[in-house]
Parts: sequence; C-alpha cells; structure tokens
Amino acid sequence: MTYNGQAAGLPWDESSPLFGTTYLGGANNMGAVYEITPNGSGWNFQIIHSFSSGFHGGQLMMDPSGNLLGTTSLGGSHSGGTLFRLAAGTFNEATLHNFCAEANCTDGSLPFGALVMDANGNLFGTTQEGGAGAQCVTDGGCGVAYERTADGKFKVIHDFCSLNNCKDGRAPAAGMVLDANGNLFGTTYLGGTSEGGTVFELSHGAPWTETVLYNFCSTQNCPDGASPVAPPILDASGNLFGTTANAGANVTGGTAYRLKLQ
Repeated sequence: MTYNGQAAGLPWDESSPLFGTTYLGGANNMGAVYEITPNGSGWNFQIIHSFSSGFHGGQLMMDPSGNLLGTTSLGGSHSGGTLFRLAAGTFNEATLHNFCAEANCTDGSLPFGALVMDANGNLFGTTQEGGAGAQCVTDGGCGVAYERTADGKFKVIHDFCSLNNCKDGRAPAAGMVLDANGNLFGTTYLGGTSEGGTVFELSHGAPWTETVLYNFCSTQNCPDGASPVAPPILDASGNLFGTTANAGANVTGGTAYRLKLQ
C-alpha cells in the first residue's frame, strides 16, 4: 500500500489514509483501488475506483500532489496493460499510456512492479514482456524499462535481451528504485549469464546505459539464489538489499541478499 509521503521516504504517520489495489473484484470484477483509514481500534474501508478498461491493478505510488499512480497488467486499448493516474481528491482516472500501442509491442506489455518518480516529475517503471530486444527468446518479448516524462512523453529507455543470450537479463517483473544521482536499480526474473536473473543499474543519461551488477545462480548449485521477484532496497550507503524466489543453500527456498556497490 501507499500513503502521503512514502515516495519521499517518510514513514507512515499512523493516521493518514492508506491506498492499495485488488487483483479482481470491484464493480466490474476487474480489480479496484481502495482506501483504508484508522478509526479508533478499527478501520474505515472504501472502494475509490473500480477498473473498467485496464484490469489487474498493481502496486500504487502517491506523488507529492496526492495523485495515485499505478499500472494494470492487462487491458487498455491495446490489451497490453495501462499506466494510470487517479487525481487527488476526486480519484478520477486518466490513462497515461496504453501499452502495446506500438507495432509488436515495442513499447512493452504486461507492466509489473513499483513505479518511481524523480524530483522533476518523470515517472519510471518496467514491463515483463514486450520490447525490441534483439536476442529475446520469448514470443511475447522480454520486457522493457520505460520513462514517462513530466510533460507526457513516453519512451523505452532499455530493451531487455539486447545482448547475446540475454546477458542483460529478461522479464524485469519488479519495478525499480532511484538513487540520489538519478540512477535506476532493478532486477530481472530471468536472463543473465546463468539464466537465474540479474540485478541491474540504468545510469542516468541520454541514452540511458544498462550495467549488470550481479548475475544470480553464478555459483555452483545456486546458493546465491535465483529469480528475484521484488525490486531491491537502497540504503543510505548505496548498498542494495533484496530477495530471490528460488534456489539458495536449501535448493528451493530462495535467499535474502546484500549487494555492496563499489
């Protein structure tokens, strides 16, 4: 869930509303956005939006103006999912992008994971499929990282599986985090040198430059884990923390990891 101040790194104040999404349900059984507010020993709950075009809502973020921003993994005018905004106060929906609007879904499809906004109001996220990765081994595409600028322009900033054998990773299913210098960090579920997924950095610039920081399953029997499904957490020293869904010392249990950046 999200709340006012979360994007700036502030803790929840234990009294303001929390906002989240459901995968299904709502007036159209396509998912909904809800608000819960503490009320003494309980909570007040209300549905503030039912999806009707895009469906299967993902993680939300609240911008400094109180607007809610998020994605739906499917639906929209091209069936590739949507990027949407719910206006502060009214919660009226505006679609900011319909994925798969470009031929062969080169703008991405199946958006997943957390969104992040920089100080200039530019919005960044990932899609699990689509894109123009030249080495992609999947019919639906291997995913993209994208930017929607504050003035409304949408562009792909990295196509995954651009390198031979997808060494730059594929299926970035978790979203990204942003450091103080405007660089983005994220994970891919698959790809990399050992097909166990990656931790990557997109260095701010024109063009953006991708660097793989770690390849999971890079040691024998994969005690370092495989298939990360959540974005990393960035601490004040620039270290990254996260989890993997598979492998590890117990074969299938997954791992928690720390990546120390040099």
